[in-house]
Amino acid sequence: MIGVTFMRFTASRAYAVLLFVPIVVTGQPEERLKYELATLAFNQYFPATECDYLYPEKPIDPEQYIPLEPDSIYTFFDPDSYEATTMSGAVHDSLYRLKLPGLKSEYKKDMELWAIREQIGKRTILVGATPQYRLQELNVIDPVQYPGYETLLNRLRQSAEAQWDPEKITADSAFLLLPLSLRNAETYIYAIAGFIWLSDIVINQENNKALIHFSTHYMIGKARPDRGLTGFGTLLFLAKKNSIWKVEKSRLLWEE
Repeated sequence: MIGVTFMRFTASRAYAVLLFVPIVVTGQPEERLKYELATLAFNQYFPATECDYLYPEKPIDPEQYIPLEPDSIYTFFDPDSYEATTMSGAVHDSLYRLKLPGLKSEYKKDMELWAIREQIGKRTILVGATPQYRLQELNVIDPVQYPGYETLLNRLRQSAEAQWDPEKITADSAFLLLPLSLRNAETYIYAIAGFIWLSDIVINQENNKALIHFSTHYMIGKARPDRGLTGFGTLLFLAKKNSIWKVEKSRLLWEE
């Protein structure tokens, strides 16, 4: 995974998000072109048809708990310590009742967060800047294999961490793009479907070739048997032909 992992635990789940904070940039002509190319990269490489919410199911009311058979013996596994505990249904239900006030308070907070997802009505993607250490992946690329991009490869390796304002990326209408931050990760947790990281976009002097490092993690759709968090990092070679920018080729750098 890329970045610093932030963990949050509730009574029924734990989740992790990856944190890089983007900085808003100004709107100079070159920057406008960079947002145009970032839009091209996002809409072409983010899988709108496969991407699903990280947490698609509505929180469960703890009051709906179904009591266990009091005289039966059950084994419970702690997801953190992986230790097994054996107890009767009566003992377990008694412990559950002691935890119920805290579970109800947590459920109330979760439902407030769920309401945000319903208000948005879109899958939320948190957008961050590619960390500089990821650009070292470019060292394995032989520039000779990509004529016309040799200088751009060197510039991208040496580039500073990008500054992105997600509102300036024109995403597919199915998505809402927001800055990747701790606050947004918590506030939009039920609306989040994935994360993307974008490097700076380096453009040649002729203004007809460009490079960008694009990486993502997203949740594969719940209809698929292999549902889970997946991702990839790729180097995109962009070229302008007949006044239209297109992805000329790409180089997969990693995949999970």
